[in-house]
Amino acid sequence: YQPSEFHTCRVSPSRPATACIDAGAPGSRIAKLITDFPIAHQRLHQGEHLFRAGATFHSLYVLNAGFAKTCHVSEDGREQTTGFHLRGDILGLDAVATGTYGSDAIAIDLCDILAIPYEAVIANGQRNPELVRELHRAFSSEIRSERELMLSMGSLAAEGRVAAFLLEMSQRFGARGFSPTDLQLRLTRQEIGSLLGLKLETVSRAFSHFARLGIVSVHLRQVVLLQPDRLREVIGHSSGLGHG
Repeated sequence: YQPSEFHTCRVSPSRPATACIDAGAPGSRIAKLITDFPIAHQRLHQGEHLFRAGATFHSLYVLNAGFAKTCHVSEDGREQTTGFHLRGDILGLDAVATGTYGSDAIAIDLCDILAIPYEAVIANGQRNPELVRELHRAFSSEIRSERELMLSMGSLAAEGRVAAFLLEMSQRFGARGFSPTDLQLRLTRQEIGSLLGLKLETVSRAFSHFARLGIVSVHLRQVVLLQPDRLREVIGHSSGLGHG
């Protein structure tokens, strides 16, 4: 399987490494401001690791095509999904503070990755205030996303969390040029549940309920949002802690 949006970019003076990424994506804006260092492409197949938790930090990574997830793996092998990443997202930001990557990053599709050495960010940032501002925006965006996920998990019941997840995916897909209503999700129901603090069965029941109400259409990992406003109503009516 090769996702339709995947294509390999060849880097040259006339075609920079970032030519393939959406111009408005956070990763693209940072990569375009790196002028003195070559930015390498890295291809990952489904299931391959970009980096592992505890590995020494050396680069930030921009997802140029495909889909990836970040997760924590416990000592007994249990996996906790912590993020779902689309084209233009930056991976590895949390490693800047500690010097080591804080999670595993795994391709869940055929991926093309831009590797940006952090030394390139530092060197360019010393004479390019715009690069520093973009990096701060990227940090702020990641903090905001994590805060919104925590608020969702703490204040919404199970169906509200799933509805909020679908609307967030709609916004992120649309911002990157994909259909905002025809969502080709690469995460499994179990991975979505892990991200939202819900059991697999709870996520499946929520999808089935939304489908029966005509709010969404579901076929395997394809979810079509038929009535996005109804999802907002679900969130509005959802209160208290959801128990998965």
